[in-house]
Amino acid sequence: MRYFNWKLAIVLVVASVVFGFSVYALHHWQTTQRARQALPRGLKAFDAKKWDEAAEQLGLYIASNNQDISALVKYGDAQLKRLPRTKGNFQQAIAAYRNVLRFRPSDIDTAKKLVELYVKGGSPDEAKEIATRSLSVQDEPGLRRLLAMALWQLRKFDEAAAELKSVLAKHPDEVLAYEFMGRYVANTKPELAGLPAVAWFDEAVAKNPQSALAYAVQAEYHLGEGDKTKALADLTRALACDLSDASVRQRLIDDLIAADALDKAREQLQALQEIDDTDPTLWNLWAKLAIKTKSAEEMFTVAEQGMKATGESLDFIATATTLLVFSDHLEKVDGYLARMRDKDLDPARQAYLEGLLMEKQGRLRDAVACWQRAVSLPSNLRVEMCWRLASAYSQLGDIQSAINQLQMMLAQRSSEKGDAIYVDAQLFLARLYAQDRDWDKVRNTVRQIRQVVPEGSQILKEATLLDLQAWTHELAADRSNADKEPVWQEIEAQLAKLSEDTDSAAGVKLLQVQIAMMRGKYADASAVLDALESKNPSDIRLMLVRAELCIAQGQNDQARALYEKAIAAAPQAFDPVRGFATFLDRQGQRAECESLLKGAIARFNAPQLRLNCSLTLADLYLRWGEKEKRSLWLTALTAEFPTDIQSRRMLLTCEPMIQDPSRSQKIIDEIKALEGDGGSQWRFEQARLWLRSGDDFKKLHYPQVVKILQENLLNNPDDQNSRLLLATAYAMAGEQQLALK
Repeated sequence: MRYFNWKLAIVLVVASVVFGFSVYALHHWQTTQRARQALPRGLKAFDAKKWDEAAEQLGLYIASNNQDISALVKYGDAQLKRLPRTKGNFQQAIAAYRNVLRFRPSDIDTAKKLVELYVKGGSPDEAKEIATRSLSVQDEPGLRRLLAMALWQLRKFDEAAAELKSVLAKHPDEVLAYEFMGRYVANTKPELAGLPAVAWFDEAVAKNPQSALAYAVQAEYHLGEGDKTKALADLTRALACDLSDASVRQRLIDDLIAADALDKAREQLQALQEIDDTDPTLWNLWAKLAIKTKSAEEMFTVAEQGMKATGESLDFIATATTLLVFSDHLEKVDGYLARMRDKDLDPARQAYLEGLLMEKQGRLRDAVACWQRAVSLPSNLRVEMCWRLASAYSQLGDIQSAINQLQMMLAQRSSEKGDAIYVDAQLFLARLYAQDRDWDKVRNTVRQIRQVVPEGSQILKEATLLDLQAWTHELAADRSNADKEPVWQEIEAQLAKLSEDTDSAAGVKLLQVQIAMMRGKYADASAVLDALESKNPSDIRLMLVRAELCIAQGQNDQARALYEKAIAAAPQAFDPVRGFATFLDRQGQRAECESLLKGAIARFNAPQLRLNCSLTLADLYLRWGEKEKRSLWLTALTAEFPTDIQSRRMLLTCEPMIQDPSRSQKIIDEIKALEGDGGSQWRFEQARLWLRSGDDFKKLHYPQVVKILQENLLNNPDDQNSRLLLATAYAMAGEQQLALK
């Protein structure tokens, strides 16, 4: 029997335990030491606004010291300031703030931070829970206002209004509660507000006559109502108040810029700069001012100084890139974009900025591709993207796509009256409808503009001119026997009033010429045209109007000579070619018309002009019944212009394509690749193709057709083509009640 050495075994066991404990103790000591060392490093990084390092070091510290309230708060703050902003950072901040409240329930400041995060993040249930629990420990008006906001999101409107009124009864200095009552409660639930919106803003000022914030809030209301005079008066009073709170001063600067008080805004920016020039918010506001001034010099200066002062902060880099593109200083743009890509910083804004750069380089179709990519990504840039895309499509001659973008933009419009960017969009839309000769929509859009802009504004004058143009064409097309003379006189009276404005005078005179021509008053038309030509003898536009006057008088030889003269004077211009082609088509000179357009296509240097000319010829082939020639022409055109959507949609209407679903599907896939998944045109064409699939439509495609057309209508409720196609789909599926809706 072998002997077992118990003493040795015991010694080994004890040694193992001691060793294990030593390892644990050493690890604990090292962890504690790292945590202790991490705290000063984290605090130093926090003070230096190095948010990534601060979050990392403070995270190491609180892992071992999770009851250090100050460190937890700073850790949460640092996580929220990290870029790019991620869901993970957001959740880490929330966890830190919740720990603070677990150990110190009376910390109202942290409770407000947490509740505000939940409200902004769309989690009103959590916001309500935290706010209610904290308010049971200590009442605080700001936190109770945030509770009201959470209740409002939960659609508990009565409770929200009651909370706000309770706050204001006890704390009339809680200005933001007045703002919520005026902006949201009074506008959407007036029966709960008890007072009109304006009264709440007036009361905010009456109860807080020394508060800059109260005047700023009232100014924003007046700006929303389109009353810039009252807004400026409010802002002037605000400037006389205490502006020691940087956030209030920043809000005031934003309002001054919106009210076009740019010199006063610049003074306040300079005051903030003296206090702390490292704050990216300062430079982002200054960028907004510089863009509004349209001063390339100021934009460049703000970009350079801002990047230097903020230590090339990621919070400012996208704005700086925008300023450099707008000011034509492109040297650093690629580098800044590369840094944004490396950090995965706001992919939608990256795509937007890449589009701006390409637009500046004359690569408009590439810019459109970038902006379409930006629209497909989560972002707060959707309104700006719709505007950019509408402008680009308009320049590319794709009027329908431009209209679609503006309709989508207006579908998301702010509820505030007179919001400038939406008014500009409505005016742009009215111009496009006029180009498309959709006079009824021109007039409807102008009526909407009149509801939100003040009398005497330049926007209203331009809108009125468009309205009169549309009215004129509607009247000329009216074949009824009604007496039209009083209406013509009313139009002429309004034009005479508009002509007093020098900015609108040329457009008014041209419309007066058109009206005189429509009414057969050729001598009057010629007299007005003579006066315009004497001031602008080389204006091609006037030459074309003179040609139209000659045609109206049956002077076709003179008209032909004028068109030929205009083309010779401006060989790279499309309008003279289009005018002459229309003239030749009306004269039945089809061969000469076709030769004219093909000659222009060969002559034009700009690809867009060649495309415009080619599409015009495709339309004429359709008018002339030359279907095969049109199909071949458009097929060649899609090959020559691989990024053009309009030619592809026209090709889809040709008989060979209708008879060949596989070829049609290939074209639709190309449109989808150009538009992106969120595009409306590929959806419409896809639905139309599936509707032609016979028995397979109801068996295979009906749910998909409904889905994609409803997506179009969700994005753009004014998309009547999709609405009509959806009604057709319902009818074909036997859903008559849905079709009638």
